Amino acid sequence: MNINELYQQAKTNPSIEQKLVQNLSERFRVILQHRVSVDEDREDILQDTMMAVINKYKEIEFKVSFTAWAYKVLENNLLNYYRNKATARRKMEQMTSEKIQPTVLNFDPIVKQKLLDCFKKLCRANERYARVINLHYQGYN
Repeated sequence: MNINELYQQAKTNPSIEQKLVQNLSERFRVILQHRVSVDEDREDILQDTMMAVINKYKEIEFKVSFTAWAYKVLENNLLNYYRNKATARRKMEQMTSEKIQPTVLNFDPIVKQKLLDCFKKLCRANERYARVINLHYQGYN
């Protein structure tokens, strides 16, 4: 039986809706087996597609056919899957290509001691100044 005919019957008879969903999901599963290699991803795409079809098919008046619309929903979900996968791959490549070089700073111990003495004097003079400098050092403005 044609999917469009099942759709027409399912609009009037809710018991045929299960047959429509089963028939459509079998066809989609075959398409997804050729396009998606990961089983979990394939099932996720199938479930998302079927949920979208089931939730919206009664509300929409189709100009071409129900089958064309359902396949378009599947195509959109596949495109989203490919887009998300490419984005994740690009982020992983970016993270692995950015090698964080540890910055090695050589401090002069005399300068460091003079700075600490200066901060101690500043703290004794006014705690607010020391707090502002400390917060600024931590990244606050």
